[in-house]
Amino acid sequence: MAPASPSEALWIYTDGACSGNPGPGGWAHLSRKGDEVWAAAGCDAKTTNNRMEMMAAIEALNAVHERKLHKSQILVFTDSSYVLKGIEEWIFGWIKRDWKKADNTDVVNRDLWEQLLEATEGLKIKWILVPGHSNIPGNEFVDEWSVEASQNLKPREGSWKLAEFPERAAFDTMPEARVSKKSSTSSSKSSGPKGKAFYISLVKGQLIRHATWPECEARVKGTAGARYKKVTSENEFNEVIKSWGLKPS
Repeated sequence: MAPASPSEALWIYTDGACSGNPGPGGWAHLSRKGDEVWAAAGCDAKTTNNRMEMMAAIEALNAVHERKLHKSQILVFTDSSYVLKGIEEWIFGWIKRDWKKADNTDVVNRDLWEQLLEATEGLKIKWILVPGHSNIPGNEFVDEWSVEASQNLKPREGSWKLAEFPERAAFDTMPEARVSKKSSTSSSKSSGPKGKAFYISLVKGQLIRHATWPECEARVKGTAGARYKKVTSENEFNEVIKSWGLKPS
């Protein structure tokens, strides 16, 4: 099934986040069909990143059925190879072995794999793996919503007409094309000038800027209560740290 534009297909972005792994987590999905755009986020007080990635896909596909869009050509963009390989490859072997892995141990997250498999029934889906934190607008949107849900432990949803959707760039270009272009002109992100993305983390009251996502991730991963955010300007930086209860410098 060849990729199609949003006017022809239903585009879905999904993502999950977790602090502590296990720890408080959040999931989010963003979808567009024609002129309609909708998004939702949910949370779990104690979970894992993989479960949140799966929940994002499950909830997104459940919404497809609820909106009676099951006849649509569907493109699901995820940055989770666990979800993509699991639903496209691994799950068939697991079922044949009565939900055992090749080493005869139980499949982890069987409950959600069964839900995801059920959610895909009757749908024409192309799963597309995209790299996280690579300036793909749709992926960045669900990343922010899932992180927010994991931090606030509050569900969230929204719906817009395309012309009113503030992140319309999420549907302007096929992510595959954006990924190819970005990877061929890779460069480190500046940590200061306006318009250049950088990352900030707050751990035990200490705020640090990071030029790249791997640097930020290495600091916050597995750290309870850690907060982090991607920002693109000094104004946004100041707004974020104010929302964290800190005073702008």
